Amino acid sequence: VLAEQRGELELAYSQIKDLAKPESSVAYEAHLWVAQHIDSGQIEQDNPQAAQLLKDALRAAIAQRDTEPGPRIWLAQLYAAEGKHDDVTELLSRLHLQWLSPGQRLQVAGLLRATGDRLEASRVARSVLTHYEVLAQAADSEPLSAQDASMWAAAYEILDDYPKAVEVAAKALVDHPDDDDLRTGAMKLAEHALRVAAARGALGVRDRWLVLDRMLEFAPDRGKVLEYIARLADTPQEAERVAELLEAEYSAGTLPASVCRKLGDLAVIKSDNSLARSWYSRAVEI
Repeated sequence: VLAEQRGELELAYSQIKDLAKPESSVAYEAHLWVAQHIDSGQIEQDNPQAAQLLKDALRAAIAQRDTEPGPRIWLAQLYAAEGKHDDVTELLSRLHLQWLSPGQRLQVAGLLRATGDRLEASRVARSVLTHYEVLAQAADSEPLSAQDASMWAAAYEILDDYPKAVEVAAKALVDHPDDDDLRTGAMKLAEHALRVAAARGALGVRDRWLVLDRMLEFAPDRGKVLEYIARLADTPQEAERVAELLEAEYSAGTLPASVCRKLGDLAVIKSDNSLARSWYSRAVEI
C-alpha cells in the first residue's frame, strides 16, 4: 500500500504477488488487488494476456473464498460479455440468494437472463421485488432512497413489467425531484419500454399510455415525449386521445413548434393536407 501511494506500482505489484500465495492470510485481498488494477489499466497494460490474467486472478480469489459473491459475479460478467454462457451458469450455480445484496441479486438475474434461463432470472428478480416491497411498507413516511428505488424498478424491468418499473421510477422522482441521475434513468427506462413495446407488441394500449403519462410527468424534454405521442395514432381510439392531448398542449401554449411541424409531416404522410396546413401554420405562430 505504501509503495502504491508513493507511485511505485511495479514494486507494489511484486510484493502483492508474494502475498497472493495460497498459504498467505491475505491471499484473497491480494488476488482482488491484482484483478482491480488490471481492470483499471494500472498494471499489465501492454500484456496481450491481460484479460486472461484478470480472469485468473478472479478464479484464484474465488478459490480462497468460495462463498464470497463479488468475484464470482465479476467473472461471470466477463464470460457473459464473451458469450460463454456455460461458464456463466457454472459460476452462478454455486451462489445462494442469502449471500447476495439486492444489487448483486439484480446482477445475477441479468446474467441469468442473458444465458436464456428466464425462469431462474425471474425467481431472483422476484426476491428483489419482495425485499423492496417489504422495505417500502416498513418505511412509513420515510421514502426509499433514489438508489433503492432504481434497483426496485430494475427488478420489474427484468420481469418485463415495464409499466410497474416506470411507476416506481415516477414515484421515486416525486420523493427525490432534484436527483438528475434518477430522472435520466427514468427517461431511459420509459424510452426502452416503448421500444420494446413497438418491437414485440408487448404493451397494450392502456399500459402504453401509462408509460407515456408518466414520461410527461418527469421528462426533461417534454416536447420529445409529445413528438413520440404524435406517432401513436394507429387506432381510432388512440388517434382521438392523441388529438385531444396535443390540442390541449397547444391551447396551453406548451406544444413546441418542432412537434407542430412533426405533426404536419405526419399529416402529409397520411394525405391529410388540410390538417398538415393547420399544424404547419401553428408551428409558424409559435
